[in-house]
Amino acid sequence: MELNNISGLSNLESVGTDLSIKNNISLRDLCGIKTLLNLGGVAGSILISNKLFNPGEQDIISGNCSI
Repeated sequence: MELNNISGLSNLESVGTDLSIKNNISLRDLCGIKTLLNLGGVAGSILISNKLFNPGEQDIISGNCSI
């Protein structure tokens, strides 16, 4: 099953280490991790790749998180 968005993660404030979102060509909305990134809630690296829309961390924070 492929996801179009990750809105279910919108209340997430931190993750223990790395955040990896990849290999889902239907994913077009990453706004669900905007709060997480705004809070600096990722202790390790962030990898966002191989999706329909591939914004960078700053793009998501700035609100450029969906198409």
